[in-house]
Amino acid sequence: MEKLWPGAQGLEQRAAGRLTGQRLRIHALPVLVRLAVLAVAAFLVFPMLQSALLGAPPYPFAPSLHLVLLVFVPALLLPAWWQHWRHDRLIARGAYEPALNGRAVDWLRSTDFDRVKLEGELARETVYLPGWRPRWLLVTNRRVLLFTGEQRERRLLSEWPRRSIVFAGSPHDVPPHLRPAPWRQAFMRAPNLALAFTTGTVLQLHCASGATALRVAELLMSSPALPDETMVVPAFRIERTPRRWHEVFASMLLPGAGQCLQGRFLPAGLLFALALLLFVQAWAPFARMLRDGATQGVGLAFAWAAGTSLLLVLVAGSDAWHFSAARLRR
Repeated sequence: MEKLWPGAQGLEQRAAGRLTGQRLRIHALPVLVRLAVLAVAAFLVFPMLQSALLGAPPYPFAPSLHLVLLVFVPALLLPAWWQHWRHDRLIARGAYEPALNGRAVDWLRSTDFDRVKLEGELARETVYLPGWRPRWLLVTNRRVLLFTGEQRERRLLSEWPRRSIVFAGSPHDVPPHLRPAPWRQAFMRAPNLALAFTTGTVLQLHCASGATALRVAELLMSSPALPDETMVVPAFRIERTPRRWHEVFASMLLPGAGQCLQGRFLPAGLLFALALLLFVQAWAPFARMLRDGATQGVGLAFAWAAGTSLLLVLVAGSDAWHFSAARLRR
């Protein structure tokens, strides 16, 4: 085995230490934050609210369950949203590319590409696409290859000739109706690379590193295809209709009303059903407690009804806002 001179060994150790530190900041820190928030909610916030709102034990089951949901749902969602916001900013920094895209570099060293490569074909960019089922995008001097699966079951899923790509860049430059609603973006990884082909197909991908996505787009656009008149090319930067604010306000006043004005009756029916369920499960018990003159658990019942109503209003309003903003001009 070839030995490294002491200076090279020191550089390699520092690079490995820097890579480990990046991985800890990306993956370990959010876990610690989530555990800390859950510990505060379980051992500090929940006992204090339980004693202040429900009085002395034994505690009734239904108010206790509502209090558990009011305390632990925000304790789970807020750190998740913070992690999502923080991760979007980390992947845009080129300094974190070795830790984010390192798996694609390791996969390139395996034999998967050797099994499918053509004569004279060379790898140009290797991209890791995280998700429930990780994928691997490989750009060569002749093709764009998309693999799926882990190491023991990785297989070639799709392939396209380099000359069939007419656009590679940010998903913000594709038609807006292809982007998910804002409330869904909080739970989904936003795509940061869009590929459009001469057939009209648009492929949106989430690359682990934003710097890698930018470099791949620049590489593919250095020699884009020149389709002939018979090929269908997707239109970009399509003009949108003015946003209809009355649809948004209607959906916030009565969830589902704005969706009816937009002609979307399936989501409108779902929101109407949720609003009815909310009235039966939250506001009706609160009104009954006020009528009976109850003093224990009134504040908790109001907090439960108001919190769930606010969440439903935000979801319905953001859905109507997104559809109104993404509607294409006819």
